[in-house]
Amino acid sequence: MLIVPRDEPNISSSNVLVEEAGITVYDPDDTQATYNTDQKIQYNGYIYKALKDGLVQIDPETNPLSWKNEGRTNYYRMFDVSMNSATTNPDTIVYEFIVEDVDTLALFGLTAKTVKIELINDLGEVIYEEEKETYNRRTPDWYEWTYARPTYNRSVVFQNIMMSFNATLKVTIDNTGTDAAVSHLTYGRSMDIGWTLISPEPVSSIRNLISKEKDSTTGVVTTENSMTYKRVVANVLIDNISLDEIQEFMEDYTVTPCLYIGDERDGGYRALMVYGLYRDFDMPIGRTKTVYQLEIDGVI
Repeated sequence: MLIVPRDEPNISSSNVLVEEAGITVYDPDDTQATYNTDQKIQYNGYIYKALKDGLVQIDPETNPLSWKNEGRTNYYRMFDVSMNSATTNPDTIVYEFIVEDVDTLALFGLTAKTVKIELINDLGEVIYEEEKETYNRRTPDWYEWTYARPTYNRSVVFQNIMMSFNATLKVTIDNTGTDAAVSHLTYGRSMDIGWTLISPEPVSSIRNLISKEKDSTTGVVTTENSMTYKRVVANVLIDNISLDEIQEFMEDYTVTPCLYIGDERDGGYRALMVYGLYRDFDMPIGRTKTVYQLEIDGVI
């Protein structure tokens, strides 16, 4: 089991437009601009909707009674706390980040054919690169291989990235011919927190937060758009020499989402990879080794 605390993205460049098309950019110094109910503006990477008529020079960041925060703009959407929104761009999404000592990068909610990463030193030289296809033909027999429709992986993880300081990490998400999309990207330095046990078996599930309402007269049930999140429960074995370090580490990340990788193998089960917060961390301490249970709720 690996845990990867998220580094704050330090974006140096991208082919995605910073300003989202079709939404007015708010200018705090414009004394002539007036905004009315339901009108949307973008400001400092967020989209806001007016809750009143006649708003003039009312700062959307500090006036929640006048403006409703509608979330991040397209440029920043892949870095927000939601898995149910995505950054999109025609054909490719390219971001470059200034990084320090990063060994793991993961992407979720992908609409792409390939994902490529390049590590570039301060001399402009590519010192590491790796590319992964999302095309998937995992089939049990010849018939399925021949006739079954292919699938595309929705999540990709890169591990054991070469360590380098003051480097540029370039990520290229390619879906030539249509829009590329990614709902979340996270990277950082991993920490080994034990061996994921296969007995008792780890559990991976998806929880649906769909809203249902039943009409008391007709009995008809109506639903609204659902939102889902991932949940993973695993039992992890550790040597007691690491016990205090791991417990203190988990205490430091009680309210901070992290990337958890339950299957560290190259090409391992993505079902055991989740970005979120742990709910429970139960550690009955053994004499020389300890098996603890970790329950993780993915971000919505």
